[in-house]
Amino acid sequence: MTNNTLKRYAHTLRLSGLLSTLELRLKEAEASRLPYHQFLEIVFQDELNVREQTSFIWRGFLFWLLNCQWSKSATLQIVAAISWISALLWWAFATRSLGSPDF
Repeated sequence: MTNNTLKRYAHTLRLSGLLSTLELRLKEAEASRLPYHQFLEIVFQDELNVREQTSFIWRGFLFWLLNCQWSKSATLQIVAAISWISALLWWAFATRSLGSPDF
């Protein structure tokens, strides 16, 4: 099975956290001769970390959105909200040391 096949399967299963670190983790596993169960544990932990980080960002965004004082400038607030969440998601992926997501 090639790396491209693994990436396609991960993408199909919506495992974006796994996608961003797969190459590195495969190289680490080969170099360290990790048993399969340890390799899977590390890869699944990567996926959980990405999901937790993304969930935290969305919860913060929803909290902010629900607490907005909607007025005549609601359109501007929505634009600001979209900009805010985009910036946070960019920051979250940019600060990860293991790579960026494949969209």
